[in-house]
Amino acid sequence: MIGLIAALFVSIFFTLLNRYSHRLVAHNGRKHAREVLEKEIEVSEEQIKASQQHRELLSTLYTLGAVEGVRVRTRLVAHALNTNATMVLRTAREPQAAGLLYTSAVDAGNDEEKIFMALTAEGVHALSRATQATPQRA
Repeated sequence: MIGLIAALFVSIFFTLLNRYSHRLVAHNGRKHAREVLEKEIEVSEEQIKASQQHRELLSTLYTLGAVEGVRVRTRLVAHALNTNATMVLRTAREPQAAGLLYTSAVDAGNDEEKIFMALTAEGVHALSRATQATPQRA
């Protein structure tokens, strides 16, 4: 009986840890993004334009805390955008080519959901500039 109760507590602990660990990562990533914004980094008009065109993806990465070194898997990005990993990677091609984000498939194998993504410092600055330049919808 004691073993069953201990197993239940361990199960609950790991469930909660799994559920809320991404929130801690997101908080740390957004904190890092604020630090990145304090640095002077040049962004081109092309990067700002690409950021405006792909604002949803870049904003999602920012919200998830995926900023320069703090990476998230495409599975989480796809879930946040209510799509699949293939579409996320397809959408990421242009901002990646513009230097706004990077992907890493170091341990993903053939599984697109396991590819890591994060904003670059230029991506954080371009998103910030694009957000300031775009009027808010009512």
